Amino acid sequence: MNRDGSSPRLSAIVIARNEAANIDRCLAALSFCDEIVVVDAESEDDTVSRARRYTDRVWIEPWRGYAEQKRFALDRSVGEWVLWVDADEVVRPELARAVRAAADAETPRFPGYRLRRRVNYLGHWIRFGSFGHDWVVRLFRRDRGRFSDALVHEELLIDGPIGRLEGWLEHWTYRDLAHHREKIERLSELWARQEAARGRTVRVGEATMRSAARYLRLL
Repeated sequence: MNRDGSSPRLSAIVIARNEAANIDRCLAALSFCDEIVVVDAESEDDTVSRARRYTDRVWIEPWRGYAEQKRFALDRSVGEWVLWVDADEVVRPELARAVRAAADAETPRFPGYRLRRRVNYLGHWIRFGSFGHDWVVRLFRRDRGRFSDALVHEELLIDGPIGRLEGWLEHWTYRDLAHHREKIERLSELWARQEAARGRTVRVGEATMRSAARYLRLL
């Protein structure tokens, strides 16, 4: 409940694991939301204690996979509108105002919205290519959106047309090359498992090449 006794209208959900370097920046920028829900996958650093500085709605849960972890967070939020933000992302003020206005509208124009995202890679803003600037579906009405079942590169599926909001969602991607390589390897394993479950044989090295290509689309 909000301080005035009303139900939260806008909830933010964040999943995290070992995000002490990012979580303060992420959650501080979500102060415009009525509720912040954080689901931590048993971090080994102080992500949880840092998160509790911003919200008392923090859960510690074993890792369930990207989509399952987000569904768990969604189930524990109560807002009519839900904003999904990754722990290494930051909602800039102009975008925050646009999100708030969309959620507060008496007659919403769309059941879901894409946000414009820019990427900071190893300390530099990527200015070109789909890796640097893309539009991602992140704001949605609870009764009109759901997460896909994909093990990797899961997405929000919206029942209805999708609008766009102005402003920036900043993505602070990798601390260093070792962190980038670790993520490619993790996503490659998940993609291979996903394709095997679909009955497809994955060639040696194919999963790594596909993940590397996805995260190195700079032009």
